[in-house]
Amino acid sequence: MRATFLILAFFIVVSFAYDPIFVNDLKALVSDDDQKALDIIDKDQEMNRSKKKEKVDEILARQSEEVKKSYEEAVQHKKNRRQTTMKWRLIAAKDLLG
Repeated sequence: MRATFLILAFFIVVSFAYDPIFVNDLKALVSDDDQKALDIIDKDQEMNRSKKKEKVDEILARQSEEVKKSYEEAVQHKKNRRQTTMKWRLIAAKDLLG
């Protein structure tokens, strides 16, 4: 019972902790100058996640509505896939524990 609780707690924490910025998805949709800026943001190991998110949001804000919509769709698709994967892993973990 305790092991089941720990595994469930682990999956819940991992699910909520997953919140990447999806820089590469935006990079595929923007101009060369913005791609270079996104490359710098993506490779900067010292910049914290919230600062990266802020800079990505600044770049996204100056894009056309079409680019914004495409980016949001790509992000939502990846989040949905991740959520489905986590559900299947949780089911598999429950099956292993009986």
